[in-house]
Amino acid sequence: MSANRAPRPVCEIDRAYRELIGRPRSESTGTSNPCSPEPPEVRDYPASLLQGRNYFLCNGHLRDLFDELGRTPAPTVRA
Repeated sequence: MSANRAPRPVCEIDRAYRELIGRPRSESTGTSNPCSPEPPEVRDYPASLLQGRNYFLCNGHLRDLFDELGRTPAPTVRA
């Protein structure tokens, strides 16, 4: 291995759940769930609530997040 190799990015599924769903992952037990074999990649979507802070997500956790977003009711906007 080369000493100049960039470190593998860390999957930010916990941050994405807290920011987008408003609560921690339901299966979270204080230990991190293993990621899919593919390395996490910076994602343009789902967009982070903090501008310029896109999420690094592995493919498996990205699917989990989209599944949860699909089950979560959209916030209501009062007139």
